[in-house]
Amino acid sequence: MNRSQSTTKKHHSMSLITKALYIALLIYLILDTWFLRPPDGVSLSVITLVKVLPLCLLIPGIYKDKPRSYAWLCFILTVYFTAGVLATWQTPELWENWFLTLTSATAFITSMLYIRWFYRAN
Repeated sequence: MNRSQSTTKKHHSMSLITKALYIALLIYLILDTWFLRPPDGVSLSVITLVKVLPLCLLIPGIYKDKPRSYAWLCFILTVYFTAGVLATWQTPELWENWFLTLTSATAFITSMLYIRWFYRAN
């Protein structure tokens, strides 16, 4: 296997991992709002929209494996990572906070690796 085939295989696997983490993050945010920790006195649909809309804007580009969408995903994931770190700092005993932090950090890393290996392969 030559170098180009190796990097093609790497960026394809990073794409799959990033997509899995992306979907897991979307599902977690919806479940967190509606079932795990629903906020009192506010519209759940509005809160869900605020939490999920930034990620949903990237669905077409992520689906088509556009490197620019993966780069934008990295920018957006920093917000979720920061929220996860702050929540984990306040209540480290809750698994939900750790899940948000680790999922967003791992998705950030895998999407950066996807971008790197995509451009090396092409």
